[in-house]
Amino acid sequence: SARAARRRVLLLDYDGTLRELTQRPRDARPTPELRDLLRQLAAIPDTEVHVISGRDRDTLGAWLGELPLSLCAEHGLAWRGPGDARWTARDDLDMRWLPRAEEILRAVELEVDDSELELKPRGLAWHYRRVDPDYGEWRARELLLHLAEQLASEPVEVLSGRKVVELRPAGVSKGNYVRTLDLDDAFVLAIGDDRTDFDTYAALGERAVTVHVGETGERNRFWVDSPREVRDLLRELLRA
Repeated sequence: SARAARRRVLLLDYDGTLRELTQRPRDARPTPELRDLLRQLAAIPDTEVHVISGRDRDTLGAWLGELPLSLCAEHGLAWRGPGDARWTARDDLDMRWLPRAEEILRAVELEVDDSELELKPRGLAWHYRRVDPDYGEWRARELLLHLAEQLASEPVEVLSGRKVVELRPAGVSKGNYVRTLDLDDAFVLAIGDDRTDFDTYAALGERAVTVHVGETGERNRFWVDSPREVRDLLRELLRA
């Protein structure tokens, strides 16, 4: 159990997990209550808190940077430990696909009202949270097919998330970040809400408690309904 373990490691996604999804991604900044909860969790003796997000490093740093947390940004492309001023980032990536992909997504952003293109240092995300749901889902499926066709031979991964289509360099994942951590003899709790978080669960195997926001249809995984329930669960850990 968490209480009996010699140490604890918490691996937490941000959007849709710690914090509700918002109509505009930039509006999902952490509330004072959430910041306080993360600070208290990190203050439990022998406990590490990692926020592992698809967010770009500048946003993640601005929102959570002065808390005593480890931060992993852009699906594992950049990371920094508690108190670190600088990010460590992978610089061995082939980005030749980026201009072509941006051209495709820019055209879709112009075509689909209320959709939004997010540029990251090493990736792209097309958000359609404010688009009519039926049309948005149909357009996202069309876009996924088009990108798969146009970028078939490129070193890029195309991901379908919750109201977002994302592109990231091949070989980058939250799971690869998790594999670098020392988790021996720790109680490990991982919580996420979309397909990118399955990379985290897969990297952990059987030695972690994994909790997913929303039902996945997969067995042997705990699930909760909402970020509010995630925060309640984390408060239970504090009480324990």
